[in-house]
Formats: sequence, structure tokens, C-alpha cells
Amino acid sequence: MEGYTKITVTGTNFDINGMSDFKCKFGMSLSPYNITVINSTTLTCRAARTDIGLGSFIIMAPETNTYVESAVDVVTYTTYPSLFVSETRHHQIFRFNADSGEFVDVFIQPGNGGLKNPTALTIGPDLNMYVASQGTSSVLQFDGSSGKFIKTFCTVPGKPRGLVFHGGLEYYGNEGSRNVNITDLFVTSEMLDRVYRYNALTGSPRGVYIDDEDRLDMPSGITFDPYTDMAYVASQDTGHINRYVNPGGFYAGRHAEFDEVWTKVRTPLISAMQLTVDSMYTVGPRPGKAFVRYNRSNGEYLHHFEDEELVDPTDIKEYKDYIYIVCQSGVRKYNRLNGEYIRTHAVANVNTTGTDVEFNAMFFHKVGTPSMYLDPHREDHRPPPPPPPTSPAPAPTPPPSGNQT
Repeated sequence: MEGYTKITVTGTNFDINGMSDFKCKFGMSLSPYNITVINSTTLTCRAARTDIGLGSFIIMAPETNTYVESAVDVVTYTTYPSLFVSETRHHQIFRFNADSGEFVDVFIQPGNGGLKNPTALTIGPDLNMYVASQGTSSVLQFDGSSGKFIKTFCTVPGKPRGLVFHGGLEYYGNEGSRNVNITDLFVTSEMLDRVYRYNALTGSPRGVYIDDEDRLDMPSGITFDPYTDMAYVASQDTGHINRYVNPGGFYAGRHAEFDEVWTKVRTPLISAMQLTVDSMYTVGPRPGKAFVRYNRSNGEYLHHFEDEELVDPTDIKEYKDYIYIVCQSGVRKYNRLNGEYIRTHAVANVNTTGTDVEFNAMFFHKVGTPSMYLDPHREDHRPPPPPPPTSPAPAPTPPPSGNQT
């Protein structure tokens, strides 16, 4: 799955009133979306990118098996990156155009597959979607093109909160040859203060990766540094990010060890974090109304960006060098360096979903650049090394009082 695809068809004699129930079909794959007839010579429809190229393109009404009789001249495909947002009140996943913020559809229908209280979500090595379902203590697998439920991928002791796929390195041989180990799925357990590890292909458990009840209190987000394989885990109740290393290697069954409390200033009830080329950003719902920037290299505090409209923020991501934050009102967009609010990027379609929605977490899926499948230790895959932090104008703001421990 690489976003979704808008299809523009030009031809002659399209029936504006008589084709409202028609859909696009690619070989044997039928798009779930009805076409939109713009005028007698232009119509549009949508499909998953994976449908494209599966066979002949036709327009039909599946209920009556009627095919369009108008002449089709040109079919143009435009693929968009997607923004997926979990919605906990009705147990569903929304899809938006990642660039414009336009609402696309309810990608995973309410309660599909038993989905209950969804939190983190991501795309796996198989291009399917994986969602942490807190209400069922499991990670559910959905088809990456259609959003259809596939299976319960794994069960997680306690309540799953954050999840990430990551592949680590193993070294062997006298010449220091390297072997890239299979990618695994890592899931934080909010109630048991642990991080569990699962085989990314089968979902079979590979044991506890982090067990640190002395310093890890209600873990939420988790991420790995692609250069070092160090794990960063957000500890909600302490308000800090802990860093963990795996000196014994990345083989299944080995555990990560505590390295340090990495952040030097607290983010109260930290719920999410985002590692960028030069910084780490954090956000928490209480008291909210701000997000924090740290030095990527050493965890030193850099900036505290305030926004009175940022109510109950729960997730933070970087996309195309901007910061996006999920909060009560939707997804808000900010300048990454000076924290300036730019606009409300995405909100639920009121006509489709109603107004009583509760966004929780998000995932940007970029077209053609699934970075999680790249090996950063290969020269042809490796991004440039992180530059030193860039200081924005105005000058850094001091942290809020009472949050410096």
C-alpha cells in the first residue's frame, strides 16, 4: 500500500445522473468507491495503488453487472500519500490525504476484527496495517489496500500502547562482516512496564525486550535510532524518555539494558515522541498546550513551544520537515524549528463520522518511500548523518516551572 490513488478518466458521453452507482474495476479487483461524474467528458474515482496494473480497466455497476457504454479515451492515475489516524471513541481508523489534510474515508470500520480502543498504528514489512487494540490486549492486522481485517497478529500482556517495526544488526566473522537480522515488532505494555518483541512475519512471541519496572512507568511511545539500534521509550508517569542499549546483539531472545534517563527536562505524562535528523520532539496531554524539543545527540532541552489551542495532545510526527500533533480538535501543523502554528491540518468529516470523535495516534505513509524497509547501514540506503541542532528565532524559551526534574 502506498497511499491511495485518484483516477481521472476522460472520454465522451458520460451520464452524470445515470452512473452514480458505477465503480472502477482493474482486472478482478473492484474498487470499493463509487465514481464521481464531473461532466460528460470527465469522471473520477479512487482505488488502492496495489490495484493498479492488475488487468484491464473498466467502469461498471456491480449490482447490475452493467458496463459503461461511453467511450474512454485517457485514464490518468495520481497517487497520494496517506495520513492514518486512530479514533478511540468509535474504534476506527480514518484516512486523510497526507499533503492536503482532506478527509478520504473511514479506512478501518468501527469495531472491525474486534478493534477496541485503538492507539498506535503502523505499516509492516508486508505493507499491511498493524493497530494496537487496547481493549483486546492485542495487535490486529488489516489489509493494507482495503482495510479489511486479516487476523489477530499477536496478543500483548497488559495494554499495548506503542508499537514499531525495527530490524537490528548482527556482526559475525573475522572480517567484521554484517548480517541484517529479520525485522521484529516491538510493543510497549502500558500496565506491565515492559516492551515485548514479536516475529514480524508470524506474530510469534520472542520474549520481553525491555523489563525495567524501576525506571519505566507506564511506557507509551517507542522508537529506535536507525544509526545505533538504541531504543528510546517514553515513560508517562516519570515524564522522561529512557534510552536502552543491546550490547549482546539483536538476536531474538536477547534483552536490552537501561542506558540512561535521556531527557533532561520532563514532559508531564509524555504520550509520544518523534526522532528527527537533529532533534527529539515530545508531547503529553496534561497540561498540554505545548510540545518540547530536545537535542538529538544528548537529550538536552532546547525549546518549549506553546499553543493554547493544543488541547489534550496525544501523538506527534514529522512529515516533510513539519511537525504534526494529534489533539482534541484534530491534527495541527507546526513549523519544526520555531514551533509556529500553521493550520489545522485534518479533522474528521462531520457528515460521515459525526462530531463526537476522539483522535489518538497517527501514521504518515509516504508514497514510494517506506523508510522502515531501508537498511541505514547500507551506503546506498543511508541518509546523511544528523546535523547539529538548528536554533530557531526567537531565542529558546525556558521550560515551564516545576517541570525541570
